[in-house]
Amino acid sequence: MNSPKVFVSYTHDSEAHKDRVYELSDKLRAEGVDCHIDQYEDSPPVGWARWMHDQIQDADYVLVVCTETYKRRFEGKEAIGKGAGAKWEGAIITQHLYESEGRNSKFTPIVFSFEDANHIPLELRQGTWYVLNTEEGYNDLYYRLTDQRRRVKRELGQLRALPTLERKQDFHPIATQKIPDNPAQKVEAKTTSMILIISPEGHPQFFDASRIERAETISMTLVPENAREAAAIEALRKPAREPVGVAYGMSAVFAQIKSVKQVVEGGREVWHLELQPDDSYSRGSVMSEYNFSGYSPDDVAEMRAKRILLNEKLQGAHPRRMNDLSAGMLEHAVEGYGSSYQVLQSPFPGLYKAAKGKTDEFLEAAKLYAVLLLLLTNTVEQIHKLDLKMKNDRELEVNFAGQRARQYTNRDPHTIKVKGICVLVEEEDDED
Repeated sequence: MNSPKVFVSYTHDSEAHKDRVYELSDKLRAEGVDCHIDQYEDSPPVGWARWMHDQIQDADYVLVVCTETYKRRFEGKEAIGKGAGAKWEGAIITQHLYESEGRNSKFTPIVFSFEDANHIPLELRQGTWYVLNTEEGYNDLYYRLTDQRRRVKRELGQLRALPTLERKQDFHPIATQKIPDNPAQKVEAKTTSMILIISPEGHPQFFDASRIERAETISMTLVPENAREAAAIEALRKPAREPVGVAYGMSAVFAQIKSVKQVVEGGREVWHLELQPDDSYSRGSVMSEYNFSGYSPDDVAEMRAKRILLNEKLQGAHPRRMNDLSAGMLEHAVEGYGSSYQVLQSPFPGLYKAAKGKTDEFLEAAKLYAVLLLLLTNTVEQIHKLDLKMKNDRELEVNFAGQRARQYTNRDPHTIKVKGICVLVEEEDDED
């Protein structure tokens, strides 16, 4: 195999985003792909404009890292004086596509999360795009760049003659398909993208999703691992007055179930869900937006975030001058009294116990549950960082930053930061 030459077109959204692009480029280079990014250059002798032009012209593939900022600059909607590099690269890419009459085998959209798929420019949506939040997603891209195939087409065989049969009835392949006892055993490649759905009754259920698409509605393709999960998905057909809570990636919404459809093809069972986001539904407690004995709504939200992420109780957090009534009202506000999900404790210890030693599954499930609670209890409006990793077999390290909803037009929204340890297993639990 020849080493392909690759150029990465992206915007400097943040230092963390630049680091992700740098790590991707270095990984590709370590695995034989001649990848180039601007971070390898100090000041090209030909100047940046010519350097970008030459990189795009000479590359076998151009990876376009799509974010909200990149799309805005690609489409020329950025303010004058900002993002000149991305605007220039966007113009070059657009001209290439125009001259090729829309045929595209060179410019490949990539995203680091499902949410950013909404920011793929229109000109690039007709082809395959890649989500690089899992090793499987990276491997899919690597297959493409190195011109390898997961499946090789076998040589064409000889046609065989079949006897003529008398037609007795119409043939319905799906209706006559036998559903296997354990459909998950028939799935050849299990996705690692997990989603969380909490029913109106408050029952959480985790599923694997092979596809998630969000536009006016949210479409999901779920692959149940067993009959119990299939039954849980089918139960979503039951009409409900209240919406379900849904979390995927770093997003969470309240949504009404519009349709639930089962499809069985070639022994593989999948379920297609269509959900309608319900923005009118209350996302938090009204009580939590009042001041309590010197504690602002931002203070209350920070206490709730610490409870979700660190299992922190209220004892000792409030001044001794508070009477029992004030302390009780503050506790109700921290819990999110009146909202769909009251935060009495962190979900992490219970999830860890249920995971039974499957650390990777626990971390993925814990992150999703935290995203759902942080967003749908109105604790924060945006999540900037949520890193979870095991410190040892009983403690979880947490590093979180999130932005509250803007309260005043002339004041920046408050940012909540939580960093610490959540104890997953207490000493008395070890003794048991």
